[in-house]
This record gives sequence, C-alpha cells and structure tokens, in this order.
Amino acid sequence: MLLMGIDIGTTNCKLHIYDQNGDYVDGAKFSMVSNAEDYDSDFVWNNLKDCIKKLATNRNLGQQIVGIGISSQGESGLLIDKNHVPLTRVIPWYHTGAQEIVEKDKGKLDSTEIYQITGLDPHYIFSLQKIRWLKEHHFSEYQNAFMWHCLNDYIGFMLTGQDRMEYSSASRTMALDIAGRRWSDKIFELTGIKKSLMPDLIESGSPLGKITSAVARELNINPEAVVTLAGFDHMVGCFGVGASCPGTVVASMGTTESVCMIEKSVELGQSFNGYLWGDNVIKDKFYKIGGIPCGGRTIDWAIENILNADICEDTYNLYSQKCRESSTGSGGVVFLPHLNGCYTPEMNSDAKAMFTGITLNTTTADLLRAVIEGLCYEFRVVLEQGKKSGIDDILAIGGGTANHFWLQCKADVLNIPVRIVEVKEAVTFGAALLAGHAAGVYSENQNILVKTKKTFYPDPKAHAVYEKIYQKVYKKLYATNIQITSELDNILKKGG
Repeated sequence: MLLMGIDIGTTNCKLHIYDQNGDYVDGAKFSMVSNAEDYDSDFVWNNLKDCIKKLATNRNLGQQIVGIGISSQGESGLLIDKNHVPLTRVIPWYHTGAQEIVEKDKGKLDSTEIYQITGLDPHYIFSLQKIRWLKEHHFSEYQNAFMWHCLNDYIGFMLTGQDRMEYSSASRTMALDIAGRRWSDKIFELTGIKKSLMPDLIESGSPLGKITSAVARELNINPEAVVTLAGFDHMVGCFGVGASCPGTVVASMGTTESVCMIEKSVELGQSFNGYLWGDNVIKDKFYKIGGIPCGGRTIDWAIENILNADICEDTYNLYSQKCRESSTGSGGVVFLPHLNGCYTPEMNSDAKAMFTGITLNTTTADLLRAVIEGLCYEFRVVLEQGKKSGIDDILAIGGGTANHFWLQCKADVLNIPVRIVEVKEAVTFGAALLAGHAAGVYSENQNILVKTKKTFYPDPKAHAVYEKIYQKVYKKLYATNIQITSELDNILKKGG
C-alpha cells in the first residue's frame, strides 16, 4: 500500500509517494511561478495531473496508492460558479489587492472583535479579504459565484467531485468562529460577504471521497484511492515531523518563516499580540502561529541583489561559504529583515527592511551574514512574543533546513538547540500520513515516529555576542526604522 502527499506551496508544488512504513518511494514537482500576481487554476491542475500520471505510471505505482492527501498555502483560492467552472484566477496569499480593504476598514471595523471571533488580525492575506476585493473589482464574477475554494479544496473537488473545506484551512479565511468551530454569522454580517460561498467543513484526515473513475482512468490511479484535505501547509508539516504535543515549537523555514506552537485550547487574550490562532490538523488541538513574512525569500533576495547571482543550489552553497568569511556579528552590520512588512511586534505591511552599521570596511560577506543573523534575531522576537516557557529545542522543517549555517546561527542567537529530522519533505509526508488515516491504513492514535537527523547546539561564545547585539541594538531597530520610513513614505506620496 502506498500513500501520496501533495504540497501546493508558494514556490513549488511537490508530490511524494511513501509506503505505509513512511519510507520515501518517489516524487515530482513543478514551479508555481512564485510571486506572480495571480495564476490560472488550469495551470495548477494540468501540471498536477502530469506529475501524478508520471508517478503513477512509473512501476505501476498508481494502482498501489490507497490514499492521497492535499495540503496548500492557507489563504490562496478562487471563486467558482455552480458548474464548478472557475470565475476568477487563483489569488495567491501574498496578493496585496485587499490592502485597500484593510485601509478602508480602519475606524469602521473593530479589529479586536474580529480577533476575538476568528483568532486573526484583519490583514489582506486572508481569504475573506480577497473575496471582498473581488466583490469590489470583479463584481459580476462575485455575483455569479457559487463557492470559494482554497487551493486544496479546488484540487480535492477535481479529484473527487466533492466540495468541502478542512478546518485548518478555514482558520485562514478570517470567517471561522475559532472557538465554536463553525462559520461566523457575525463576520459575514460585518463584511457583507455571502456566507453561502463557504463549503461545509470536515476534519483533516477524514475521507473527502474516492477519486472519480474518470480521473482514476486518466491518471492510472487505483479507483479505490481515498482523498483527504490535509490542510494548511504549515500545520501539515508540523504533523509530518511528529510535532503533536503542547509545548512543541516548530520553525517552519520556507518562503515565509513561521513559529508554530501546539495548544490544547484557544486562549486569545484581550487583543492581537503577534500570534494568530487556528484549528490544528490534529484532532482536538489548536495552534498559534507567529512569523516572518519574508523568510527564505530574504535569502533569495540577497543572492539576487547582493551576490548578483541567479537562484540555484550552487549559489545557496556559495552564500553559506561567504557567510563563514565574516565573523560573529557581521563586522558590526545589523539587518532588520522586513522586506515584506512584519507580523511582530505588530502586523504592519508598511514596515521596511534596513541595514545599519555599514562602513567602508564592510564586505559582501558581512552583508550576507547580517541577513542570516537578522532573520535569527527576528525569529527570537517572534518566539518571545509567544511567551512559551520551558522550550527544550526548536524543531526545524522546510526548505531552509538545507542551510546548516542558518540553523547553527538560529541556535546561537536563541541559545536553544535546533533539531532537524529524517523526513525528506515534512508537508508531503504529513499529507501522506493524514491520507493514511483517511484510508484506514493507520488507527486514530497511530503515527510514524521520525528520527532526529542532526541537532545544532548553541555555541556559548557566539551566543554571548548575539545576546548583547539583540538586547542593545536589534530590539530597538523596528521602532526607530518605522518612524523614518513613515516620513519617507509621506514625502514620496506627496511628490517631494
């Protein structure tokens, strides 16, 4: 018996097949055209079909697949009509169109009330905000819309013919009553969006349905294969590496970087404090998540704009090599990594990045190392905002775990060991495991234990340097920089 996990990410869509013991069998991927303003749903579906068919045909693996789990970017999606024909292109999570909606809401909608219901601070990334933007700018499509599909919902329908949304994805719409685990009438009333656009809700790891006979024939897949909506990619990845206990902290190091914590219950507090809440893919568990909007993408930016090189494995290796040519503290250069705004200490899409401490003696290596150190300082800011005590280690997942210099720096800045596990791809593995639960391969409480691959222990000497820089310099940068960049924005908006 084989299980397929699908991860529709920001940069790539990955498909991996595992056996019931959790061993990797085969895989494929295609580019999602990262940072495109929007993209065609047919592009995603047709490329996905090509990859599935390629994997299924190889050694006739498709006939052995009993479960398929689909995970995706949490907020991205599209409107469909009653015949399930897409009315709009796929709006990715990073699409900034709804920023104008957020601006209009100031003084009109109570952000604290929305947070108390949904566990989210009103931000343009969330699905409901995108629907509101479509209503304003594509009213005809909105008026004729039958349903909103997040990306994994859409692919789930294309495979099974069933319309549903899974709870962890619903948590990223800004329309879910997080404590009540139901669509919130109050939120739809406040925002003027039709509640009927939202699909019925199901648990992650429960059967969405069997793959349709037509799709099974076309893709050479076992027609009895069960499909599940695995859910929000960050939480599926956490599940994949065994992070299921309260107190576990996961660093999800992808295009964005997230700090994920597993919780038994929802404890929102009186107002948003930099952490968003949601329903977990693990039954009867919740999560809170803080993050850095531009994580791994920051390193890509540095490769393109400081190294003046193309993104590839060789340049990633060169980046780490150059970082080692600089010393702890980057020759006095400190970087604030707000290239795409920030979530902590407040959710501010207008926040800007900055370097400070540059002199004539500053080298390219200093700048590159400062970028990594800045990401690690920022991670500490986010982690401390979560007020989680007694952290034994940080479990790191995602593409960033290939960068061992980054992982060691994170351990040194935090003074906490950082651990990676022997899982090829956490999200596809988690999606495959959830598919196994849906298909009855695993019992309700059964999971596959994953082994630690490597632990990065803090270097006391490096930490001593980082501690002083963090406390005396880095923690002051945001407040200083936001004043300067606000003034600059005002000058430029007024034409000088």
